[in-house]
Amino acid sequence: MNTKTRNANNKSVNGLIYDPIPFAGGSKIATLEMLMTTHESIEKQAEDSVNFTIVTADPDSWGTAVSKLNARIITLPNWGFLTVPQGLRYWVAQLVLSLILMATFIRLPRINYTVGASNPGIDMALYIVKWVWRMPIIQLVHGPVGLSRSIGYCFTRADSVFYLSSSIDSIRAALGCYFSKARDSEQAEIMTRAVLESASFEPFTNGLTQANWPTQSTGTSNDVFWAASLLKWKGLETLNEALNRASQTTPWNTNICYITPQNTHLGVSSLPTESVHTKLFHAPSNLDQIRASSGIFVSTSINEPFGLSVLESLAAGLCVVIPSDGAYWDRVLEHNVNCLKFAPQDPQSLYEAVQTLINDPQLRQRLSHASLEIAKQYRADDCYASISMAMRAMAQTKPAIASLETSHD
Repeated sequence: MNTKTRNANNKSVNGLIYDPIPFAGGSKIATLEMLMTTHESIEKQAEDSVNFTIVTADPDSWGTAVSKLNARIITLPNWGFLTVPQGLRYWVAQLVLSLILMATFIRLPRINYTVGASNPGIDMALYIVKWVWRMPIIQLVHGPVGLSRSIGYCFTRADSVFYLSSSIDSIRAALGCYFSKARDSEQAEIMTRAVLESASFEPFTNGLTQANWPTQSTGTSNDVFWAASLLKWKGLETLNEALNRASQTTPWNTNICYITPQNTHLGVSSLPTESVHTKLFHAPSNLDQIRASSGIFVSTSINEPFGLSVLESLAAGLCVVIPSDGAYWDRVLEHNVNCLKFAPQDPQSLYEAVQTLINDPQLRQRLSHASLEIAKQYRADDCYASISMAMRAMAQTKPAIASLETSHD
């Protein structure tokens, strides 16, 4: 049987996910939830099989994709210069990554669509490859993007763009920067508005699949839970100072789960000293269990674009403590109704909020129940419906990239 006959008898949809960030984070978890939702949706509504290939600098973050989606993992080289954020070395890195992608594409089965899992500034190599192959790109935007003409250009080349609402101002600025190069400010504004109002641009919020819904907290613990990377903007110093204040009276039992960023050019926080009251867990495999054994979740992030750890803690029924910084959850949650809030980057304010919860079991119980009601609004099937629809639509089109095996038939 020749190659064409085999392909005809084996209907399959092949998507490639590009993830060049070399450490774990909430955006990867959210993308995995999207893939699980899409996989189930496509296989329910069609006879096609769904195959994902994940090209990543952080294969450890995609273990679930291998076990639950039977995804193929291709690991990018761990070269430090590949993460340079700007300048000539950035473009050299993107050219190298694009060559790696091209070599990867011709070794894979036919690709129906590609997914940029971060934002165009990080996923730039996909757009360089698009100059060679007219492949569909679904671009996910999990946070603010840089002010750059090249990023603005990429937004005009993506086939679909799904963005967190917190990133819209930076997307608008990048598009305006691109259009203003050859047009006056009024024309640039008109064209920017036209792109943002087109059918290819759509906001989304993150959600959780039922399969990955967090284990419920007992509702009786007053242990404090913190989970994030050690990037400086995650604000661990604020928690550290609050812990120092607590240690002078009654120390808090605190579980700190952290990820150490690799090959990053951003600032990194220092961990507190581990003690009988403060437990440190590096990328724990039993994160769900640690969260469920806690009762109070603290977010110290500075202007978090979304905050998946907040959503997971709400879904687990923890009492959530967040900064009143105008970020996503500050706009969604209400102080003393379904969370407590503290002044941003203010250790004393954080200390007072957490101490209030520790001293008031009835308040903890009330906020815990309210947390669960909020979390029910963030089910993956609803949150990722439009993204799944875009993937299904591209799955029905002729594959844009043929493998080396089939390209010479």
